[in-house]
Amino acid sequence: MARLFQKTGSFAGDYSGAAGVLQEMDGMLIFCDAGACMGGFLFGEDPKGGNEERRIFSASLREKQIVMGIDKKLKKDAIRTYHETGGSFVGLIGTPVAAVTGLDLEGLGKEICRGIYKQGFTDNILPSMGVDTNGWETYDAGQEKAYLALAKMLIRKEEDNISDVNIIGATSIDMWDYNQMEDCVKLLKKAGAKNPVVWGARGSMGAIAGAAGAKMNLAVSVSAVKVVKQLHENYGTPYMIGYPFGEKDTVRWTEQVRNILSGKELGNVAFYSEESGKNKSGKSAFIIGEQMTSCAMRSLLRKEFDYDQVDVASFFKMDRMLMKGNDFWMKDEEVLVNFLEEQEQYDLVIADPFCFQFLPYVPKKKIAYPHIAVSSLLYMGQSVNIFGEKASMYFKKVLEE
Repeated sequence: MARLFQKTGSFAGDYSGAAGVLQEMDGMLIFCDAGACMGGFLFGEDPKGGNEERRIFSASLREKQIVMGIDKKLKKDAIRTYHETGGSFVGLIGTPVAAVTGLDLEGLGKEICRGIYKQGFTDNILPSMGVDTNGWETYDAGQEKAYLALAKMLIRKEEDNISDVNIIGATSIDMWDYNQMEDCVKLLKKAGAKNPVVWGARGSMGAIAGAAGAKMNLAVSVSAVKVVKQLHENYGTPYMIGYPFGEKDTVRWTEQVRNILSGKELGNVAFYSEESGKNKSGKSAFIIGEQMTSCAMRSLLRKEFDYDQVDVASFFKMDRMLMKGNDFWMKDEEVLVNFLEEQEQYDLVIADPFCFQFLPYVPKKKIAYPHIAVSSLLYMGQSVNIFGEKASMYFKKVLEE
């Protein structure tokens, strides 16, 4: 059996990733669970915790209900709850219970919305979605499924376009707070965008519904790559993958976005695919974390701090297009331990604090970069917003300490 949780805790589940995308979109979300999956998300992987009133509920399923069939009870409870709370759509989030019982989430969501309408609680039948998460995958798979479900539920070619750039993949589990989202929006506007919209956190249903007419889609996490590619295939929308850390990449990224929006470039590019040049310093770094964030750090270290070798590894999705050299995906802890024992010592290691315990040596410099998916909310106080040009100053400071 894979040695996955001997030193780290269990990683954020796919249902948490789905909820993280959908929770601020004015819908009524239902975890099809006994209560623990929803509780794990609210109190372990959501920075807001359980302190804010939101339309997130558990089906509170019990053994008898599962054996006898849960559709009828879940439907009845959901209609009653909607009458008390409201919402612009109904979203059902799958858990191991739903997966084992073969619950048709999408079909049940439609039945709930029809029931709400028949009861006279809405003037029209609400849109609904079922996110087929199962609890056996990690949060990034859930985020990807939630974005695809949003696109399927909302996007219509005939809808008027509200946003010209869709930012997809910015979630709190991947350490995007509102300040970082706002920095990204501002930089896009500097590049010529009129109304950039963040899917999930700040993107209204109307903005997403008209996404077929956008000028560009921007993927800022690996869980958004499949979505922007699908939107390109369906609607011909150009996309860009990646975001900048540091002064040099911020200038280059801004110019590239400007060219795509103006039609000078066709888009469909990975920002990090470009080689950073050959450094001769001999300095090496190892980054463990979400791949797209790690690639942004690698580019910064190579271009502004003269690092020669920068390797990236992750317990989560790794897109081959963004991988270089010694980059690899870790299926369990043992893979990481073996890799570190085989490699020469790195001068710099950047990772969630939980991952430092795997190092067989003490590197010259360690930089803690918390990731909620790995260490829950334990190190939230150490999180920093280094989007864009801020990263240059931050890394200069910590590397010189």
